[in-house]
Amino acid sequence: MRENLSFKVASGRPAQAKAAGRNRASSAARLAASSGLVLTGWQSGLDKVALTRLLRDRAGLSLSRAKAAVDDLLAGHHVIIGIGRAASVAKMRRDIQALGVVATQNRIAD
Repeated sequence: MRENLSFKVASGRPAQAKAAGRNRASSAARLAASSGLVLTGWQSGLDKVALTRLLRDRAGLSLSRAKAAVDDLLAGHHVIIGIGRAASVAKMRRDIQALGVVATQNRIAD
């Protein structure tokens, strides 16, 4: 069963962002505050293909969006994956970290 998910890229360098970039980072931050994972970096040995497959299978992203997310992560940008349930977020975070991605979990603010 696939959940209603979303994907955004936030600039990894907010100090250099112009007005449009600030709006993009701001909207990405709002998405992360509602639910999901923020992929902030990667470790040596990251399997790019396995990460792309995981994002397709578990996050429901299309091949092009999953590939774009991985490419953006490797380029130094923060990637935000919105996921509906907290339990799904925690499991996906563990699986993504096992591949060599630095990820943080954002919880819904009550």
